[in-house]
Amino acid sequence: MGLSTQEIEDQRYGGYVSIMGWAQAIVLAVIQGLTEFIPVSSSAHLVIIPGILSWLPAPLFYDVMVHFGTAFSVLIYFLVDFIKSRSRSDSRFDGRRPDNKTLMRWIIFIVLGTVPAAIIGFLFNDFFEPFFSAPVYAASFLILTGFILFSADYTTRFYKKNMDIRWHSSFLIGIAQAVAIFPGISRSGVTISAGIWQGISREIAAKFSFVLGFVIISGTAIYELIRIPSSGISADIIFKSTVGLLISAVVGIASIKVLMMVLKRSRLLWFSIYCWIFGVGYLIINVLS
Repeated sequence: MGLSTQEIEDQRYGGYVSIMGWAQAIVLAVIQGLTEFIPVSSSAHLVIIPGILSWLPAPLFYDVMVHFGTAFSVLIYFLVDFIKSRSRSDSRFDGRRPDNKTLMRWIIFIVLGTVPAAIIGFLFNDFFEPFFSAPVYAASFLILTGFILFSADYTTRFYKKNMDIRWHSSFLIGIAQAVAIFPGISRSGVTISAGIWQGISREIAAKFSFVLGFVIISGTAIYELIRIPSSGISADIIFKSTVGLLISAVVGIASIKVLMMVLKRSRLLWFSIYCWIFGVGYLIINVLS
């Protein structure tokens, strides 16, 4: 006999802890860490794969903790990167020498880039919520992500000189991040693409995208954490969530390194192909099943 709507909601907030086993906890943590930064949409994978495996929604506390894990991976990776860049006199962080002025510029740009998604997410949360319950929507938007990445990959051919990030470009990237609230629209993919469309190098666009992601991921996770009643979180969920946080953080750091290497040496086209195959593949399976 299936669970009622209220029972599923209780599971989301920490009850019925036996429903989420270790396999689900580990797989979801790996998916979150791997796909949050690689431009193939973590939200699509976290909606489609559990749907295929008939998993109930993970407890909200667990979901929040694995997102904290990926936020920590951004913080660790780019903090180390920035420290290294300041120690090398011939290095560049965003096209300029890495000094305090550069850091202040990026803080201003991050604020400008965060505002659109924060406002839209807060005001229209109820509008976006139904899209996360239907894998078909996620698969369809994932196909759209493939076209966005393909467009950005094609655009790079027309720029011979890379531009620095400006206040207006950071705001436009922020608007792109707001669009990524839809499941299947890759946050990293659409923000990196928005930077490339404006003539910003792939590497700098990726750095800005990830630091921007740290702010929005952390802010959203803190907001959701406040909503969770502490009495509804069991020791079992706390333990699995802690393990999930560590896994997503480690996998997140590795995926950032991989993506940065790919952006330097290869093309976004490969991620486009993956999005198309995964999205179209799921839609075909859904129709045939």
